[in-house]
Amino acid sequence: MQIRKVEQITSFVATDPVEIDPEKFRNLSEPYTGNTEQEFVEYLARVFPYSIPEDLEDETKNILIELDEAGMEEYSSSLDKGTNISLQAGEQDLSYRKTGGFRVDAEASV
Repeated sequence: MQIRKVEQITSFVATDPVEIDPEKFRNLSEPYTGNTEQEFVEYLARVFPYSIPEDLEDETKNILIELDEAGMEEYSSSLDKGTNISLQAGEQDLSYRKTGGFRVDAEASV
């Protein structure tokens, strides 16, 4: 039986914030029609980063491009608070890429 120990670590990373005016998105061919921060973030998530509106003015386009290309810095990690460790039984199989080349048949938290 093949056994391995697995440690799950969660890392939170973020860019520096940028300033974006939601009003600049109101008169576009695909306009922002909401009124809350939540609605604006959901709107941006639909159009960013792969389909920045063509009719958006250049300054705001550049801010979105800058946000997309900005480096990210870690601000929190589960290593600071402890980790989740488990033992897995299974078989090494490189076709299981999502589990690091290991077919997991059984698992138990430590």
